[in-house]
Amino acid sequence: MPCWFCDRTGWVCENHVGRPWRSLSHRSDACACGTGARCACSRDQHAGPAPMTPAHRALQPGAAD
Repeated sequence: MPCWFCDRTGWVCENHVGRPWRSLSHRSDACACGTGARCACSRDQHAGPAPMTPAHRALQPGAAD
């Protein structure tokens, strides 16, 4: 069954864990006020840092201007 909290992305807003993280979800209630946090549905299934979104890549040193 799909997870309603993370919108199947595995990531929620760190400040509002009941809402998907906007960097990965296009749902109208997705939140962007904080960084991403692992959703409870995926903590045991996945390991590693949050995925890089295009906005994050643009902020990396050496990114094309």
